[in-house]
Amino acid sequence: MGLAAVMAVSGADAVTVHTGQFMVAPERFNGFEALPPGVSDALAYTEMGISVAYEGRARLWSDSQAAEGLRSWYPNGGAFGFTRVTFGGAIDAVQFAAGSGWPSGSPALQWQLLLGGALVGEGVIEGLSIFTGFGTFGFSGTWFDEMRLQALDGPRAFNPGGFDGLTLDSIAVGGRILPPVIPEPATWAMLIAGFGLVGAVVRRRTPPAPVRAPARQARRTRSSRSRT
Repeated sequence: MGLAAVMAVSGADAVTVHTGQFMVAPERFNGFEALPPGVSDALAYTEMGISVAYEGRARLWSDSQAAEGLRSWYPNGGAFGFTRVTFGGAIDAVQFAAGSGWPSGSPALQWQLLLGGALVGEGVIEGLSIFTGFGTFGFSGTWFDEMRLQALDGPRAFNPGGFDGLTLDSIAVGGRILPPVIPEPATWAMLIAGFGLVGAVVRRRTPPAPVRAPARQARRTRSSRSRT
């Protein structure tokens, strides 16, 4: 499980960005399983109170790839726009599977969180999978009622009109949050020993500083030489 804290917008609570599974036993789940197969004009879908809509001109391809089950959310061939997810009220954590339809390049996940139409957090997650690959992501630590997602090529900022290739699946809310992973005592011992070894190597490689004689001793040395 990977975690990275990101400062929120306008002094709101910090948003924790999760780059691995952090939620289990969700109360609500949207897996897109009732979407029509193939390519369709269905640009909105709701399951268990989690509503997903595409903002832009697109046609959805529901069975090109999926993290779980048989269906997922993907604008066929990419589209200019983004995916909007709402939850029927404010929540403080969401988990989902995301990838991209990009066949190559360096796709990234652009995201925004909003509460009552006001932005409370935004950012970019680099290293999004290319076609047929999914990763698990999520957000927690602040309240929001809307999530906006897209997958642009490269770590650019969220752009409502950018060319998007996001694939989305397995949206989960209301689950139990897993505690952060804490290293075992043996692991801590290995880390401390490693730090000590690195410090010893650095000390051995650092040459000793030259020692200069005090000024009085230097004058005595010159005087003794002049008498001889």
